[in-house]
Amino acid sequence: MECTLHAMKDHEIPEGEIIESLKLEKSWEALHFLLSASASEGEDAAQFLLGGKILEDVSEHVAIQQNDAVSAFNIILENTSDAELAACFDAAKLGVAQIYPGNWSDREFSYLEEYLGPLRKFISLHANKGNGILVVIA
Repeated sequence: MECTLHAMKDHEIPEGEIIESLKLEKSWEALHFLLSASASEGEDAAQFLLGGKILEDVSEHVAIQQNDAVSAFNIILENTSDAELAACFDAAKLGVAQIYPGNWSDREFSYLEEYLGPLRKFISLHANKGNGILVVIA
């Protein structure tokens, strides 16, 4: 399963035109786990990737995150450094929690760092533009 974030004008989600997209590929669940200290869904701002208003009657996980949630997640990203996340990275914990895509003993934090910079930039840009995000995990 992979995750793609689609930025849209906040008031047009989910039917509006996609402004820009960001592919988090297979890193999404580990990023969610590191940022929220949880593998589950929730309404906490740190649970952005698995939170939001879930759309019914679709085969994938599709959730709407309005701009207030995008802005709250942006604050978390701004206030959490890569060094802090690296210090929380524990391949054994990711394995025990069965965080996708698995094989964490063969991976390092640098794998996630490749996605953190683009994620920070994408969320910051759209938080500041007042856009919402459609989160698709398929």
